[in-house]
Amino acid sequence: MRQGVLDGALLSGLELEVAEGVNLQELELLPLGELPLALGFCPEAPVLVGAVPEVLVPDRGVAPGLRRLLRELGLTLRSGGNSLQTPADWIGRIRGSSMALVVADREADTWDSLRRGPLASRPHSPVWLALPADWQEHRVLRHTAQELGRMGGLQQLEG
Repeated sequence: MRQGVLDGALLSGLELEVAEGVNLQELELLPLGELPLALGFCPEAPVLVGAVPEVLVPDRGVAPGLRRLLRELGLTLRSGGNSLQTPADWIGRIRGSSMALVVADREADTWDSLRRGPLASRPHSPVWLALPADWQEHRVLRHTAQELGRMGGLQQLEG
């Protein structure tokens, strides 16, 4: 954003919590709400009763906040490596297995290729919009912030 390549960015609060040395100078963070998380399984995956599924996660060094949360929930993590780039790649990797993905709770119900499985504590990920400090001087950024405010941020997506 400082170089003018991006107008803004959505940031996971889980990652902000564990990020060290993040330079927020010249940036403003606007809270958008919290996104409920769920496990997504392939429809043909065996139902695990009382067992803890393996959860496919990004490669080490990526999403340390998510990895920490999942470990705290007692889940077993399996690295997906660097080759998983699209939702189809991730879903293809768990197809035919009892592995799961972490997805936004509302998204799990909209993907025909996934069925939702509950997470014990119904975790949420805070979501922030990062904008340049002078964002109010830019019409498109003011409009974006107004629209997100009108929608109630992500809060309305929980229900």
